[in-house]
Amino acid sequence: MVKIYKTARVEYTCEQMFNLVADVNHYREFVLYCSDSRVMSETDKMVRAYLEFSLGGFKQKFSTVNQLYPHEKITMKLEEGPFKYLDGLWTFEAVGDSSCNVSLHIQYEISSSIVNMILGPIFSQTAHQLVFTFTDRAKKVYG
Repeated sequence: MVKIYKTARVEYTCEQMFNLVADVNHYREFVLYCSDSRVMSETDKMVRAYLEFSLGGFKQKFSTVNQLYPHEKITMKLEEGPFKYLDGLWTFEAVGDSSCNVSLHIQYEISSSIVNMILGPIFSQTAHQLVFTFTDRAKKVYG
């Protein structure tokens, strides 16, 4: 099982960063290798998300159920896809009035060794860079 923990202090509020991470529909515009992203269903506290990652001619898709705790955290659980296990947690901790610590804890295991050979490096690289990817997105969206 792969475990990744990344954190960064950013000059944006918890609300701003939470809103970027919760906005699954726009992931395909800026997340590395993400070729499709959409919300399949949602309530005030939950989002079912569909994601597709592509490299060359290879595509893999999966869906997660994300529990939303506005401006504090987002939990992710695998619903369907090429993983034996996928579990994630985003947290947003205020540091003063206009900055916060953004953290991502993610654990996963890809179900097939063949899929792991192809998807493993893509998913690992993307997961390791996500906190910084969202920090860059915040700069573009919020200035």
